[in-house]
Amino acid sequence: GADAICDIEEWKDVEENFKLATFIAATRPGISLLTAQDKIESLERKYNANIINVYVPSLDISSTYIRDQLKKGNSVRYLIPESVERYIMEKNLYGVGDE
Repeated sequence: GADAICDIEEWKDVEENFKLATFIAATRPGISLLTAQDKIESLERKYNANIINVYVPSLDISSTYIRDQLKKGNSVRYLIPESVERYIMEKNLYGVGDE
């Protein structure tokens, strides 16, 4: 996430990491796009880093919200992977599903 990119210089072997990999910085709630872009440009100059900035629309969805929707019998389609929803139902997690 873009929040991790802002703190990446605190990582171990940061210079070597930039040599080994291309990083993708996805936007996250609470991180200014301008701040993240400024930091990315700074890192690219300083370390010759290859960082791809990806805009991801933020959705204010928490695990609590998902559990509440399940308990109410509402659909969580598109909020969690189908395999996760199937597992919740099979294991009767959060009081929903097969018993």
